[in-house]
Amino acid sequence: GDVDEDLFGAEPGFSPAELDLPQAISPVGRELALMALIGEWAAANPHIRLAREITDSAQQLQALATSLARLIDGLEIEEIGFDRIPELFGLESAGHREAILDFLALARVKLPALLHQWHLTGPMERRSRLLRLEARRLAEHPPAWPVIAAGSTGSIPATRALLKSIAGLPMGAVVLPGLDTHMNEEDWASVGPQHPQHILKLLLADLGVTRADVAVFPQAQSSPRDWLASEIMRPAETSEGWRETVTEKRQALRGALAGVELVEARSRQEEALAIALILRHALESPDKTAALVTPDRELARRVKAELTRWAIEIDDSAGEPLIRFAGAALINLVLAAALADFPAEALNALFSHPLCRFGMEPDAARRASRAIEIALFRNDYNGCGIADFAAAVQRCRSLSAADNHAHPLVRNLSDEDWNGMADFASRAAACLEPLSRRPTAPLFDHLHAIIEMCEAVAGSALWQGEAGEELGSLVDELIAEAPRLSDCSFACAASILRHRMMSAPLRPRRPAHPRLAILGLLEARLVRPDIAVLGGLNEGIWPQRPESGPWLNRPMRDILAMPQPERDIGQTAHDFVQAFGCDRVHLVWSRRIGDSPAIASRWILRLQMLIKSAAIAEKPGTGSPWQQWAAALDEPEAVTPCAKPLPKPPADARPTRHSVTRIETLIRDPYAIYARHVLGLQPLDEIAKAPDFALRGTLFHAVLGDFFRRYPSALPADAGERLIETGRAHFAPL
Repeated sequence: GDVDEDLFGAEPGFSPAELDLPQAISPVGRELALMALIGEWAAANPHIRLAREITDSAQQLQALATSLARLIDGLEIEEIGFDRIPELFGLESAGHREAILDFLALARVKLPALLHQWHLTGPMERRSRLLRLEARRLAEHPPAWPVIAAGSTGSIPATRALLKSIAGLPMGAVVLPGLDTHMNEEDWASVGPQHPQHILKLLLADLGVTRADVAVFPQAQSSPRDWLASEIMRPAETSEGWRETVTEKRQALRGALAGVELVEARSRQEEALAIALILRHALESPDKTAALVTPDRELARRVKAELTRWAIEIDDSAGEPLIRFAGAALINLVLAAALADFPAEALNALFSHPLCRFGMEPDAARRASRAIEIALFRNDYNGCGIADFAAAVQRCRSLSAADNHAHPLVRNLSDEDWNGMADFASRAAACLEPLSRRPTAPLFDHLHAIIEMCEAVAGSALWQGEAGEELGSLVDELIAEAPRLSDCSFACAASILRHRMMSAPLRPRRPAHPRLAILGLLEARLVRPDIAVLGGLNEGIWPQRPESGPWLNRPMRDILAMPQPERDIGQTAHDFVQAFGCDRVHLVWSRRIGDSPAIASRWILRLQMLIKSAAIAEKPGTGSPWQQWAAALDEPEAVTPCAKPLPKPPADARPTRHSVTRIETLIRDPYAIYARHVLGLQPLDEIAKAPDFALRGTLFHAVLGDFFRRYPSALPADAGERLIETGRAHFAPL
């Protein structure tokens, strides 16, 4: 696992406290400090396009701070000093690259100075120093008990140093996960960054041993599936070896495919449903466990939703973003409304949230918000701002009383309903108005104002339940670190809070199914289910496309001796191989993602190539029932079309008069006349409907009619001003 500082201090002179090793700055605190430095850089360089974009967009500032923190983590993990960044200035590069290199001076000079001032260090740097400290302690003071390091591939240099120290102990052991013992030396020499064995190859070289020196665990003897995984991952430089595989080892290939099934879905929805069916089918065997292994969180959520068909609660190791839960969702709606200056759509979304009460009883708040939606938001209200909102509700009441064409739902509102709406509107205006047009202020002040106002909206319910506890911890941490970012805009503060709520996972503690699970790639390394479903096996998902990031291109990474992004493909390939070794494996992918065609993962394509070239007739997945069952689940046994409606109301229920425009409707669609005039049904307008030409014409007619009633025979000297004044009175409510 991660570094456990309780292990240190067993020997004098090796504890972090004795060595005065600084504490690590929290990721939140470092991100805020970077935002402050980036903001200062942008203000000092208005001639640079990037600086102007940062000034104009709070989201850009947040995104740059996040990506720069990721770069700093990468440098600290690889133990590359920031003082090497000036080496990059020697490259021939475009002007925008030179601006970026100048920007990187923030990480090289200003951030380290701040950390030194605060007596803190970077989190990855501190972890590496602790690991190397433990490696030195073990080497200098070998313990008299066994020390075992299990399951690490040694992708971090400091971890490799610790593994090397443990391997050299008299009672030390390093247990390697999934070392390939099938590859010959020629293949091993060709292993590159995209190969699952690449990290282990670097580790063995660092330990100074060969594969022959590694003992195979007795219970982990080689199987045909191990050999097949090795063939799928064969380096491209030695791909001629496949000829022997498909000609001379056809039987071995057929045997290795036992327990492997390939499932190609037509869409993401079908893929999720097929996976849910596989997991549900696994429960028919009482002694079997099953797990979905995928890096795709969207697919995991879809599968989780599909399993509710059978009332199955499944544990997702990655959890759900906190912003999807009650209190955090309310804060998000408040921020969205405030940033847009409280338009009708944003206010309606906020008022519809079950925690939005403004100090009223829940039932009364729900009734008032629903009435406001029908009477105001769906009735030509296009106002913005919150200060005039209570007055807008009162104007709506007056206009509705005089409007013969008001919607039936509005006409049926009682005085009690209108009074409840007025109370709700006045409370909402008083509560939300402080967030309207907030000036630049310290982040600490913005956060206090937001939280204080959200507590006024929701009361103590904001902090209730697991989600409320997690939200409280997040807010406390953010407020504690807020002084690292002094002055910022309200939009910037909102962006920071939303980003934290979106990136923080909530793992509910409710009981999940004991034999089913959804696992990310990291968690899947620790679990071996009887049935493994490897989902999302599409290029760009598993493996993901390599991204070098916005700061360092490939030549720059070579200069700094940083790994290229392709190494991540090798790590996810190792995860694929490990999960591929389960007793029964279902490999699932989709032909389409959204509206675009998708390509199966490169590992699936290699496996299909081997099967086809070996002319294996019984292809894995042939005759698979999952897609047919998925289609049949929502397929009705019979479809009986509804007959055309033929309403025949009694004569006394039929309308006796029609306007001229209704006659055309009566001929074209008599049911519309029946619905409106007999049943009394009338469709609601959309929320914040844009004014159409009919409303425009009605308004101009009303203005001119009112004006000429006031001046029927002679116009006043200031007729133009009077006409505009009359127009303002009619347009103001809208």
